[in-house]
Amino acid sequence: MNKVYRVIWNSSQRCMVVVSELANSRGKSNNTAGIIPAVVRCPKMLQLITAGGLLAISTASFASNPQVVDNTTATFEGETVMTARAESAMIVKGSAANAIFDNGFISASAPTANAVQVQDGATFDVRNSTMQTFQTPVMTVLSGSTAKIANSELSTISGSAALIVGENSTVTGNDVRITSSKDGMLVDNASVKISGLNIRATGTGGGTNTAITATNGSNIDLDTATLLTEGVGGHGIYANASDISANNIDITTANASARGVLASGAATHVMLNGGSINTQGANGHGIQATAGASVDVSNMDITTTALRQAGSNGAAAIFAETDARVNADSLNLTSAGSAIWIRKAQINANNLHITQTSDAYGPMIWGFSGSQLNLTNSVLTLGEGLSNSQGIYVDAGTANLDGVTITGNNGGTAIVTRYNGTLHANNLDIAINNANGGFATGLYLSRGASQTTANVSNSKVVVNGSNAAGIRSEVGAVQTVNLTNTLIASDNVAAKADASSALLINADASTLTGKTLIQGGTANSTNAVVGFIHLNATNGSHLLGDAAIDKLYTRDSLIALDNASAWQGAAKGLHQLTLDNGSQWAMTEDSDVGSINLKNSQIVFMHNDSGFRELTVDGDFNSDNGTLVMNNVLAGDDSPHDQLVVNGNTSGNTQVVINKAGGNGAQTLQGIELISVAGESNGEFTQQGRIVAGAYDYHLQRGIDSNSKNWYLVSGETPVTAPDPDPVGGDGDIGGPVITPPPAGKMTLRPEAGNYIANIAASNTLFNLRLHDRGGETQYVDALSGEKKVTSLWMRNLGGHQQVRDSSGQLKTETNRYVLQLGGDLLTTNNLHIGAMAGYGNARSNTDSNVTGYRSQGHTTGYNLGVYGTWYQQPEQQTGAYVDSWLQYSWFNNSVNGDHLSAERYQSRGFTASLESGYSWKLGQDRYNNSYFIEPNAQFIWMGVKADDVTEANGTRVTSQGDGNVQSRLGVRTSMKTAGENGQTVFKPYLEANWINNSKTFATSLDGVKVSAQGEKNVAELRVGVDSQLRSNLNLWGSVGQQAGNNHYRDTSAAIGVKLSF
Repeated sequence: MNKVYRVIWNSSQRCMVVVSELANSRGKSNNTAGIIPAVVRCPKMLQLITAGGLLAISTASFASNPQVVDNTTATFEGETVMTARAESAMIVKGSAANAIFDNGFISASAPTANAVQVQDGATFDVRNSTMQTFQTPVMTVLSGSTAKIANSELSTISGSAALIVGENSTVTGNDVRITSSKDGMLVDNASVKISGLNIRATGTGGGTNTAITATNGSNIDLDTATLLTEGVGGHGIYANASDISANNIDITTANASARGVLASGAATHVMLNGGSINTQGANGHGIQATAGASVDVSNMDITTTALRQAGSNGAAAIFAETDARVNADSLNLTSAGSAIWIRKAQINANNLHITQTSDAYGPMIWGFSGSQLNLTNSVLTLGEGLSNSQGIYVDAGTANLDGVTITGNNGGTAIVTRYNGTLHANNLDIAINNANGGFATGLYLSRGASQTTANVSNSKVVVNGSNAAGIRSEVGAVQTVNLTNTLIASDNVAAKADASSALLINADASTLTGKTLIQGGTANSTNAVVGFIHLNATNGSHLLGDAAIDKLYTRDSLIALDNASAWQGAAKGLHQLTLDNGSQWAMTEDSDVGSINLKNSQIVFMHNDSGFRELTVDGDFNSDNGTLVMNNVLAGDDSPHDQLVVNGNTSGNTQVVINKAGGNGAQTLQGIELISVAGESNGEFTQQGRIVAGAYDYHLQRGIDSNSKNWYLVSGETPVTAPDPDPVGGDGDIGGPVITPPPAGKMTLRPEAGNYIANIAASNTLFNLRLHDRGGETQYVDALSGEKKVTSLWMRNLGGHQQVRDSSGQLKTETNRYVLQLGGDLLTTNNLHIGAMAGYGNARSNTDSNVTGYRSQGHTTGYNLGVYGTWYQQPEQQTGAYVDSWLQYSWFNNSVNGDHLSAERYQSRGFTASLESGYSWKLGQDRYNNSYFIEPNAQFIWMGVKADDVTEANGTRVTSQGDGNVQSRLGVRTSMKTAGENGQTVFKPYLEANWINNSKTFATSLDGVKVSAQGEKNVAELRVGVDSQLRSNLNLWGSVGQQAGNNHYRDTSAAIGVKLSF
């Protein structure tokens, strides 16, 4: 066996190595003086030598002498200094000492020797060099000394720190590399400033192995540093009563109980900016501040991998306790447990991005008793591996959040407030989805002997899944949630109270929505009962979802709406409902409520294809100017309808609005029972607005006798009467009661029917005229030429007033009309005149119901164009027969507007035509040459103007009738014509008497119910007027007429016309 060894140079490892004597080497030297420095430069070889005894070298034989610089100046360049003695390899001491060591190597192998020892105010400047020891610190800088380190390496395999700075000394440097099997750098009451620091503490030296330790008023300033510890308890930085500032620092701890940064003590302050912290062992917190220490950290990535939360062998990215304070800004935190853990401390954080790993366990942020969390503009992402991940826990502490976003895609709970903790949140955005396994909650409140509170404003909380709840309370005293301008939304439950909790929610200008709005206690194995769940909504808040209360497990429940707030949903077991100041409950399903207080607000019974709703009030219904909006098929007594059932008492006044949900109107007997009262019926229910179906008006009224507690919807004029049970059975047997219905009353007609009739009548009659309505003489003799002139241009104005009643006598319609027509002859012969005409007319009608007092208005306005033709037998003598005819086309815009109903607008258009004939006899003259005439005449007018069908806003289908009517007139006209000699004005007063018959009656049909005008079938007319010829070519005429018919039909008209002949 070869036991002869040599030391040769290894070019790849750049050091001397021990080899067999058979190995080749270049430049071999047998100078042992060169062996030791070469071997020492290779740390691995030093370990091999000292551990395995491959090469036995006598320290006495190969030792070099220590270098001592004592109160003098010395420069070492490219030198190797090493020693195996007890003294340090290089000692620089004394206030006048100043040593420069460049591009060299310093080593000490003795258990008591340092590579470099700087003391007593000395200065040592080391550059581009390597320093190492086997069992002691590499460099110590003590007693007010100064060391400058540049591009150099300190290495030790000892059980001590590689660099020790103390006693008010200072170390500055750049590109410093430290390798230690124990601690990297110990600084006590000293100052260190290094740019470019790399420390590796392997932990093989036993005990703790912290990369940097600062104590007793030290100050450390680092720029661009990398720290790695590999042993148990090996912190990256430990600071006590010291200040540490680091920019762009990367810290990694690879074993248990090793913190990235541990700051302890009231006089401790650590500032970190940029870089990363990565811890990999149990209880390995990224940053821990305790006992009054303060830490400022920004622009960093902090990752912990220990499973479970801090305190349970887990790790927190930031851990603060016992009066400590951490200010964090712009951090990315990744944790398998709690990213932030606070106990009796304060954390102020902004712009954090916190992520739980897929196998995470525990809250992302956990604040314990006396803790305070101030978090702004941050994002938390719950882990997806477990369905019970939590975002923020506030346990007997305070959390102030602003601009925080919390998301989870596998359920979880966003924020938990417990044990009298308080949450203040603004601009919160929570989105939790897929809560189908474990439960998921946006805001969770539980436990505590007094009050746990969550104040949330300008926020959005959305939680979805089969086990989701926006707000959940469980166990404890009063738990209060105050919401301002906030959305709470869930596709399951918006707010839920479980176990023995008492939940109070105050919603201000906020929205809560869920399949279930609030849910009270549920059956449980311990029979725990919810104290109460109260939801107060005000200032325009919106609530959506059902109230689901199990009264066996809930002592009290309340929904209170105030100041224009609204709730849409059903109530199942709700104890109390209060509405005030313009609020609304839109009831979507049958509901039961213990008591209702309704003030200046309304309850709307929602209607859809699923049917009608019933509201049952087990206790009292109290109203102060409240409103019920109900739906009803408007037909007979058995019509489907919404209903209010009050098992207690009623008080106050309530308006009732009825929406038509079908039906064409029908006679009611007892009426449709809308409101049933079992107790004292002191409340008054008053109809608000119109209730119309087809042609009829319904109205709400109290029953009488045994029905006097209830309220009914009736369509007739007769009051609601009690049923009359009549025992039957002449043999002594008592049969069932026989209900004798009251006598049928008249149906209550809508006044709008009268206006529809007035409009169709006006459309067909406004432009009707007779031959004499075109006015005056048909010819004249020119005074100058003596020629007969017959061409003319004429105009007439007519105004009229009509009164007509309908067939039931309930409706009275009055119509005022105005017509302006212009015309002129276009073609004339001796006997024949052919001309054209055009006109404008409008009619306004008012209809009053003498049953309901309702009124409606109608309006028709339109235009026409027409032609006429007249044949005279003896035009010059103004006697003999004549035949006159005309044809007109007219078009109109129509409207009907009833009280409390929407205005209806529609059009009408069509032709009218007339054929008239008469014969004029001259009866004679008096001594004044006044002539007397009599003229029997007859006229037939066909009326073909049709109106559009109308579907009213309430669903009523309206058709107008009467077009196609033929009006026949038979009359006689008597007149006297003055002589008019010598150019005097000629007057021709006249008197007419006519009998007018209409083949059809103007009418309307509303949902198939016909309402017609009365008195127009046969009408008598008297008409007086005068025609005058003011000049030879100018005629002026006027007339007044009066018509009368049955049923108080009256029509008064006045006309004036002018004609110019040329």
